[in-house]
Amino acid sequence: MATQPRWPLLALFFGLSLPSHAAAQPAAPFPEAAATITHLAMQYAHASEPGWASVYTGLVQAMPDDVRFTVAVESGEERERLDALLQVLEVRRPEVFEVDVPITPWTRDRALYLGGRAPVSVLTPFPDGITDDYAGDLAAAAALAERMNRVHASASVSFEGGDIVCMTRLALLGHGSIAQNSDARGPLAARRRFEQLLQRKVAVLGRAGAPHEHIDMFLTPLGPKLVALGCPELGAALLREGYAPLPTFDEWTEEAQRSAQPRYAGILRELEALGLEVVRVPILHGAEDSVLTWNNCLVERRDGVVHVYMPTYRAPGFDEAAGRVFEGAGCRVHPIDASAIVGDGGAVRCLTNVVQWRPDLGRRRS
Repeated sequence: MATQPRWPLLALFFGLSLPSHAAAQPAAPFPEAAATITHLAMQYAHASEPGWASVYTGLVQAMPDDVRFTVAVESGEERERLDALLQVLEVRRPEVFEVDVPITPWTRDRALYLGGRAPVSVLTPFPDGITDDYAGDLAAAAALAERMNRVHASASVSFEGGDIVCMTRLALLGHGSIAQNSDARGPLAARRRFEQLLQRKVAVLGRAGAPHEHIDMFLTPLGPKLVALGCPELGAALLREGYAPLPTFDEWTEEAQRSAQPRYAGILRELEALGLEVVRVPILHGAEDSVLTWNNCLVERRDGVVHVYMPTYRAPGFDEAAGRVFEGAGCRVHPIDASAIVGDGGAVRCLTNVVQWRPDLGRRRS
């Protein structure tokens, strides 16, 4: 059972007044591209084993040895399968714990880990918004909170982590999340609830239509005022150059990119209206509404350098073109093979969640 005092967290949800020392130390989610990852969580589901393994291996090899990895599994049988798999891969072993209910590999979506100066707490979405298929993911987040001796609570809103991107002082949120949480008080009240939850000003993207239901599939923070946005036009240009191969779970056509581009133009206008600088990364939309994205990255700042753990798809021309964009923005790119999972609708960020982090005070090294 968690031993941290619960009432500051309850105050966050119910509007109670806090004493000055508590109010000065609000808990907040990981600020992407601004802090250093120290603890990463993943969920292992046997059905997604090939894709999970490639992402896990890539991250273990790319991240320093002091980064802690914790993996939730459904059962003792899954633990044995995972152990056998990791023996074959010959990579660092994570901490593993059993949940005893079915889980998905999408660690990101049903947990927000709050940290900073206040104790780390774990929030899960308002239960009414969760279907039976994802109930086990809530249990995994609660179990990890108990292992860490931290508070777990249900948030006052429904959310999916893929639709929330937190920068230093600004949180970007998809319009669909606001619509889902709007009641008789209207969308402004929903946005304010998210601002309380995230401890940041919230900007809503995609009012006129979004390219995907999760904004992390097409948007990546790279700094306090810098973001990378997918660009189907760049994807179409690479298609014309004839780069191959590409994953075959969908058909990637120039026509599909032309159809998607107006939605990205709308997102670009919204980002620029916020005073953000935007760099463009190739992205591909499929004829059957799939997305091949190089934006679904983990991003941290370590020793003064922004590190981008970027999904790749064994498509050298496209992978390299996307990597050059991030490098041109001053980032260090770590390619992570996500080719085996992207057909299921996600990539690196979707499979992971940042549990703990620390401020990065280092200067950039030459």
